[in-house]
Amino acid sequence: NPSLANRAAKSCATKIGVVSNVKDSGINTETVALCKQIVERLLTASESHKVEVTSAVPTRSNATPTRSKVGHMEFVEAATWLLRACGEHHHAIDIQQKKLANPAVRNSTNARELPPSRGAWSQIKYESFLASHLGELWSYGDESTRELVLESPATRQLLESNPLLGLGVFTASHPGNEDQWRKLVSREDPAASNKFPKRVVELLKSIRPLIPHDKRERIVQIQSSAFSQENKCLLPLESGRALTVTYLESLVGISTKKPTMKDSSEFIENITEMHNELALLLLEGVLSERTDVESEGDSALGSLYRSKLRRLLGWSNAAVNPDTLMTALPASFLRERALVLGQLGRHEDALRIFYCELKSLDLALEYCDARFEKQQVQISFDEKSSLESKAVFNDSIPTACPYLPLVAVALKTDKDPDAGIAAAIKVLSLRRQNINRSAALRLLPKNIPIAALSQSVLVPALIEGESQARRMEVVSSL
Repeated sequence: NPSLANRAAKSCATKIGVVSNVKDSGINTETVALCKQIVERLLTASESHKVEVTSAVPTRSNATPTRSKVGHMEFVEAATWLLRACGEHHHAIDIQQKKLANPAVRNSTNARELPPSRGAWSQIKYESFLASHLGELWSYGDESTRELVLESPATRQLLESNPLLGLGVFTASHPGNEDQWRKLVSREDPAASNKFPKRVVELLKSIRPLIPHDKRERIVQIQSSAFSQENKCLLPLESGRALTVTYLESLVGISTKKPTMKDSSEFIENITEMHNELALLLLEGVLSERTDVESEGDSALGSLYRSKLRRLLGWSNAAVNPDTLMTALPASFLRERALVLGQLGRHEDALRIFYCELKSLDLALEYCDARFEKQQVQISFDEKSSLESKAVFNDSIPTACPYLPLVAVALKTDKDPDAGIAAAIKVLSLRRQNINRSAALRLLPKNIPIAALSQSVLVPALIEGESQARRMEVVSSL
């Protein structure tokens, strides 16, 4: 009974869990030898209970379906579960890979209009079963199991035939949202050690995903829809570069909303290399999609790489080495250069690019907003740390207002003084709740009439002050 054999073997493997080392697992050699004998009998039973599958020739859409026979997969699945239970992962993966290499199995999914034969698997089911096994070994975290995954030809084959499933082997153990990141301590961060991430990056770079004839149209559709709100970060996994970028984005947490957290200097040093790798790959993606390096226009895919590069450089958790990236950026990449200057702490220089060269007050404000948000996270972290350590939090230490450099740049560098003053007043008005208003007013020329400030700055400030005073009176009376 193949179904009964499969359920029994799976139950046994589930109860035992991942066995990385037979010697340390408590399983004696006689048990392992018995399992191997049962496996041989199951594989023999699989060949004696062959089932018929229907497949079509993949190169012709109107091809006549052909019929062939393959081994009964429930016996094969039972055999692999038993091998997993006794730590024989090499053998289990080898069996799965050989089944995937069978042309009858690979082509059976093309005849979608015909129901699958009982006891036969489609290619996607083979790939899902293999990916589940490899992912379990990788997530276990043992060095020997991770080495097995990296060195196995089955891993490369899976990444080439189904990049999304193959990539999941390495990313499934990463935190998937902000809450999961917050619960993680630094030593558990997937990027805490560079040993295995570097090996994964090397592997992914060498992959050349297969693009089946019937999926090329889908890839084009993904590229054209990549700028919709829900898919703006989707990257077609059609190259080793795309695979590596997607992996690194998951590793550092930019694609899964990793919150801004204060990490130790040692940890920052560990992740800087991965951040540099990601930034350079994204830059390479932009340039490789251009016919001329000095060309100003990006292709759809190039624009997607550029948006990801800008997102990384403006991210509050970014740990990119600014000097490394600045030397690699072409002169025409003004916005990217401004973001790198910000990483160097040269905020006025960055704002000059946004305001003067790109002529965009909105981009300059967006840059200042990101700095303000990062400051608030730092203040919140310091307050929490002082509470946990029962120390007194010193809130009297002044924090540099991120909007003041923009006011200064607008007043100093605008060729039209009136336009510069108008821009400075606009910054005061739009960010009046966050900006240091007294310091900003002191930067303005002394000959500005009060009327120019009353409606947009002074009156709203008075109204907010009165409202706050009323709230304080109500609170004090309770």
